[in-house]
Amino acid sequence: MKTLIFFITVFLLGSITFGQTNFSGIWVLNDKEHIVGPQYANALPTRLTIQQQADSLIIESVNTGVEGKETTSRHAIPMNGQPSTITSLTSKRKYVRSLNWAEDKKVLTITVIFYLPDKPDMVDLTRVETWNLLPDGAHLSIGKKSIEKHSETWEVKGMYNRR
Repeated sequence: MKTLIFFITVFLLGSITFGQTNFSGIWVLNDKEHIVGPQYANALPTRLTIQQQADSLIIESVNTGVEGKETTSRHAIPMNGQPSTITSLTSKRKYVRSLNWAEDKKVLTITVIFYLPDKPDMVDLTRVETWNLLPDGAHLSIGKKSIEKHSETWEVKGMYNRR
């Protein structure tokens, strides 16, 4: 009986793990569509390098800054859905990042809550990204919405190609 329970457990855990989409790879922005609100050149990264591990999702983003220079940021988000809190050394702003898988493990939602630099308990804005790997495995669709407390909310969608 214990052997049967063990094999059922292994099968179920394996099914959950193998059924989960793996976003790992280098992704290059191919197309961007403005949905609503003000348009920002850096609303979506021009390139993403994603390392999906058992315990964390590591994301390296390359954006075009205000002066046209590329800026790179890197962060890790726990795969267990627990929020990760950091405070930027340069801006003194607190960020809380978390991810959530859709029930089918195909769509990933990443939420980042930004707090005011001078008031670390007061939310400034919330950004929500929805990632969906297309069936061909070569295209990644990302929808991003910024819910602003002190400015206008905006939304954009992008299509990335695997490099």
